[in-house]
Amino acid sequence: QVDKVDYLLGAMCSSEVLAALPVTENKPMIFMGQGSSPDITGKGKYFFRTWPSDALSGVALAQKLVPQYKKIAIVSEKTDYALALGKTFSGEATKLGAEIVANETFISNETDFKPILAKIKTLNPDLLFINPQTGQGAARIAEQARNMGISAQFAVYFMAGDEFVKSGKAVNGTLILDVPSLDSKNPKAAKYAEIYKAKFGSMNYPLAGAQMYDYLYLLKTAIEKVGNDTPAIQKYLKGMDKYDGAIGSFSFDENGDVIGIGFSYKMVKDN
Repeated sequence: QVDKVDYLLGAMCSSEVLAALPVTENKPMIFMGQGSSPDITGKGKYFFRTWPSDALSGVALAQKLVPQYKKIAIVSEKTDYALALGKTFSGEATKLGAEIVANETFISNETDFKPILAKIKTLNPDLLFINPQTGQGAARIAEQARNMGISAQFAVYFMAGDEFVKSGKAVNGTLILDVPSLDSKNPKAAKYAEIYKAKFGSMNYPLAGAQMYDYLYLLKTAIEKVGNDTPAIQKYLKGMDKYDGAIGSFSFDENGDVIGIGFSYKMVKDN
């Protein structure tokens, strides 16, 4: 109100987005942000995000794994985030024909997973989805599972991070559903990386930065097409076929959620 702001670009975390939406919707103003919470969907007529919803991540992981793995055990940390992801994953995996032979949980800061793992070992799953809030617990589960003779393929979500990946030999071979990544073959991604590195050196959170880069130029394109008008820009963004940006070619659905930006799949090798 003080600075007469017409557009808001930013807010990386879901909590930031959800806190800002009542203000931006009331004005109303175009708000382009990130955030992965499913709670964001449908909350803002004028909000657009290019980070995929967490509602899609569990589905994406199941679709990647179930063609190969049919007998699955899940161990989830008792947090809202992990439990929601586990529920989405198990629902999609079951729909695709997998059997969830165990769906165990653990409290944060727990260090002894042997009782849970002993039960899982008797069920002989071919896949163990380790679903933590942080990587430390996931690394302990992997190590204890291997020490107990569990030979199942491990899978984790990107929340595990370096705490998991660099923890030791037990995690090698683990499949990871990771956040979207920049495609080095995309000319706009390459240009963005070149400019960024020339100015700042190394790149931290390359996707998050590239999204901001795309927001600015997409907004510029919209204003040039339909003028400096919030309802017209909203209509333009929701109706556009696609925008070829640094993060890839994408568009938005009726809720402002991104279409066309997916996840990447990786495997831990030599930590």
